Amino acid sequence: MIWISDTRDFDAMNEVYDAWVAQGFQPVRACVESALASPDLLIEIQASAALA
Repeated sequence: MIWISDTRDFDAMNEVYDAWVAQGFQPVRACVESALASPDLLIEIQASAALA
């Protein structure tokens, strides 16, 4: 789950996210615009992982 403070930042966030997550291993995700925990934040990410 990804929360961003302004949806106009989606393309830039997505570019960084795609460079960070290995191709072929992208998890299902949702992205919404929201007021965040601090006005200084631009993005919050919740991640879950499982080891096989």
